[in-house]
Amino acid sequence: MASIDMGNGYQIDFDDANKFVKALQDQKGRLNDSLQKVNRTANVEPPGDDDYSGSYVGYGVNPMVKQHDDWNTKKQQELQDLIDKITAAVDNYKKTEHNNTMRA
Repeated sequence: MASIDMGNGYQIDFDDANKFVKALQDQKGRLNDSLQKVNRTANVEPPGDDDYSGSYVGYGVNPMVKQHDDWNTKKQQELQDLIDKITAAVDNYKKTEHNNTMRA
């Protein structure tokens, strides 16, 4: 059975590739949902008009939200890169198999 080398010693069978891509796409969707939810609810206003309230938001909450946004975006890109790698390998395998098929 042909397989795709995923690196770090991991391989998946071509027969399981579509199922694996679907799982990766689902996970990417969940990450995106999380990102959207955080961005909708993370508009934090200072709880008061004093300097400490402004510092709480400016130096505490907003940087934390930004770090989550950066992490989430990076993980989504990593998943997309993996999806692209698997899809390209499957397409290449199918093309090779098609070209190797005897024709009458």
